[in-house]
Amino acid sequence: MADDILRDGKLLTLLAHLIVPEKREWGVAKLAEIGLFDDNVKKAITSALADKRYTQRNTGVRLSNVKVFIDEAVESHDYCFLNPRRTMEHLKRRIKLAAEHFSAERFNNSVILDYGCGTLNALSQSIIFIANGAQKVFAVEPATTRWEMTRRSALELVKAIFDAPEDFNFSGSTPEQIRSRVASIDFGAIKQAAKEKKSGKIDLGPIQKCDWLSDVPSETQFDLMVSTSVLEHVSALGDEAKLQASLLKHGGAAIHAVDFTDHRYDDVAYHPFKFYYDGSFKDCNGLRVGQMEGMFRDAGFKVSIFDQVKVDMSTIDMSRVSERFSSLSENDLTTRSATFVLASQ
Repeated sequence: MADDILRDGKLLTLLAHLIVPEKREWGVAKLAEIGLFDDNVKKAITSALADKRYTQRNTGVRLSNVKVFIDEAVESHDYCFLNPRRTMEHLKRRIKLAAEHFSAERFNNSVILDYGCGTLNALSQSIIFIANGAQKVFAVEPATTRWEMTRRSALELVKAIFDAPEDFNFSGSTPEQIRSRVASIDFGAIKQAAKEKKSGKIDLGPIQKCDWLSDVPSETQFDLMVSTSVLEHVSALGDEAKLQASLLKHGGAAIHAVDFTDHRYDDVAYHPFKFYYDGSFKDCNGLRVGQMEGMFRDAGFKVSIFDQVKVDMSTIDMSRVSERFSSLSENDLTTRSATFVLASQ
């Protein structure tokens, strides 16, 4: 039982139950049941939590202290998905990479595709786009959205934007404009989606959440398309590249950050390119940077590659590399991540 709890990552959730009076007895019993508390620790924890500082009335003060600590952790650490400033940092850098094709001024009244918007904080990037003047954002994600987490991350982002709008500004907008645009989003629809665990099209006003790109109205043309760690999961990428080329306005741009590494992160013997040896993939198409570049060019895009991160060639055992990869260039074999900026010809 204890191994299952640790493997599933539920330990922090169980510990959190100790804070709340109504859940405390259950939490202590559960932690004892799985073997993380022996009788002495159980007795000591129960006694400590019986202190008047942790009664129903006083728990609010303790929880407030915990919330402040958690808020600080959200703002300053990389390991939390509810990190608005981290989202902004990545987005601002990628927008800057595409400046030759898509200037900040073009955000005003633009139509944007947030492609593969994620499942944990599915709307954060879209909210930032709206704050900077986008007229409409289509947030597309086929995987099941974790709506309660998405709602929480959206609230964290909105709080951060209203507190310091200048930190989320890359379009030259005024703080008043940024706050006003964010206020136009229907956050009640997010709460309703969380309550009903909705899928399909969800209208949030200037943002529309969709499961698939095919859910977007067929006449839609995009000024900007953005994705992060998505294209390595697309099985028919050549066809998808052609579709995106047909949806991109002349003078628009697409920015795709791609992770080329093995996605079996929980493997104890992890190697960034283990699939070179065993030919086994986890939700990845196995395409390399040069192959993707060729598909984009074939689709009619002008292609630029930035932020290319590589491993040393000495870390790859060529004697074990399978036939599928053995004839590829050193650049293809060693690239672990890169960002493509695509422009219409």
